[in-house]
Amino acid sequence: MLLSAFLIPLFTLIILRPYASNSFLWRSKKVLLVTAHPDDEALFFSPTLLAVPRGVQVFSLCLSYGDSEGLGHVRKEEFHRAMDVLKVPQSRRWILNHPLLQDDIKMMWEPNVIATQVEPYVTDYGIDTILTFDEHGVSSHPNHISVIRGIRHMLDTKLFAKVPIVYTLSTTSLLQKYTGVFGGVFARLNLWRKLLVQEFPIVNWFVSKERTPIFVSSAEQYVTGLSAMKQHRSQMVWFRWLNVTFSRYMWVNEWKEVDMFQAAKARI
Repeated sequence: MLLSAFLIPLFTLIILRPYASNSFLWRSKKVLLVTAHPDDEALFFSPTLLAVPRGVQVFSLCLSYGDSEGLGHVRKEEFHRAMDVLKVPQSRRWILNHPLLQDDIKMMWEPNVIATQVEPYVTDYGIDTILTFDEHGVSSHPNHISVIRGIRHMLDTKLFAKVPIVYTLSTTSLLQKYTGVFGGVFARLNLWRKLLVQEFPIVNWFVSKERTPIFVSSAEQYVTGLSAMKQHRSQMVWFRWLNVTFSRYMWVNEWKEVDMFQAAKARI
């Protein structure tokens, strides 16, 4: 009874407040999110999109209509409605329908094609930070995995006045992936633990000094992310409802900076 009296208010306090650790967004001016399909932005990236501070411009580029079931034009409209919910202006969001970048669970996209499509947006809009999937693509979808490979190829082969910094969304284990709101709570408690322990020199040695950029949504932000996901009505089949209910990515985004220095230093 006493434990419940302590834990319930603590749990409530945690989910009522958003949290950002080591936020690269504070150092960015123009951020480009590059995704593979409509609904990626809401299903995987909403904690970050909803944490963007005032003064930072967010751009979004989706590389396909998601037309694997012949619903591409429907999904295009759903993408724009979701972006309205996530407050990304129409002038800073785009969705492509390239013949070599079609939604296909069995196909890797060619890096050079992705590079050619992404580069004009980076150059024309002066993008300084790119956000996308990591090499595991969260769900191991080959289209997701292709995106970061295409961006790497772009930085290897294209000339930029200022090379953008790239961050990839960390893929978690299957067990972590479906911890839902508890994933947000555990992430927050882990951050607090590190901050507390680091105050004491005796035990500070045992704690990792690495500060992973992380965004944890509040309950209000989760509801907003869910509202954005619900705009993708064509995708809200029964298993998708389970996904948005239990997915940790609706609550937590952890990022890793990609080391592009060696590939790009000669192009500055």
